[in-house]
Amino acid sequence: MHKVTPPDFGAQTGADITTGFKDKHVYAMYSEPSGASSGYKAAGMNFDIWPMPIGSSGKPVTAGGIGLISVAASEDAVKLQAAMDLARYLTSAEVGTDVPGFYLAPGARKSVKVDDPISKFEPFVANCYITPIIAEWPQIRTIIHPQIQNAIFGKVAPEEALKQPAEEVNGILGNQ
Repeated sequence: MHKVTPPDFGAQTGADITTGFKDKHVYAMYSEPSGASSGYKAAGMNFDIWPMPIGSSGKPVTAGGIGLISVAASEDAVKLQAAMDLARYLTSAEVGTDVPGFYLAPGARKSVKVDDPISKFEPFVANCYITPIIAEWPQIRTIIHPQIQNAIFGKVAPEEALKQPAEEVNGILGNQ
């Protein structure tokens, strides 16, 4: 409506958008994971972090991933203990002190304190939608994303963009 993005914005790659933002000539704002903000800070960019606009639902929402450390069951008690100790360390406040820049997102533990600009993402965590952690998600995502692009370009109504791939997605999920 206000022509604040290039006409092909919905079809550009993430790398195109990141470059346009860093170069300060194409975009005034865009959505990016928290880790990118550390690179912008290191590059000396003048930027700030704000929540996503709230739509007609009146509820804030953002999307994200989740990083985790998994420890497999083991009959070897020594190996299991070593793996658990490493997992505890890798999710601790201590690793953040030992390895500056280790945390590129707010920590899962209350004891983990992250620095600016990562700390500016902390208020959004409570409203973060995590993409499904299922093996079929990459395949499903490739079906849904073009539909979302069509809605962005005004080719279809948002409701239709989500309704159209439902049968195909349900078929994939039904064959789990």
